[in-house]
Amino acid sequence: MSVRAHEVKKIIRGDVVFNLWHDELLMELIQDTIYDSLNSDGLGLTEISEDEIKEAQACLKDNNYSGRYTAEEIKETKEILDRMLKLAKKYDGYLLLDCF
Repeated sequence: MSVRAHEVKKIIRGDVVFNLWHDELLMELIQDTIYDSLNSDGLGLTEISEDEIKEAQACLKDNNYSGRYTAEEIKETKEILDRMLKLAKKYDGYLLLDCF
């Protein structure tokens, strides 16, 4: 069986979920998942699964990031991950992201 590539005619973007350059703790937690499918400039379509988001949440909970990040950054990262999980559940377990 072959896999065909189809042109994308329309992408409808939703709200900004996070910023790859500014949400440093979040990117530390999910960078392997996100960067694998982006181009060398960090642009493109990528997806993250519900399970990968849960792993990031567990890592955030189980590790002490207070020495490197402020309490506010840790709180914001938790809120972003919670929102990502809610979105992934809404879309059959995966969150598709258009990074540009």
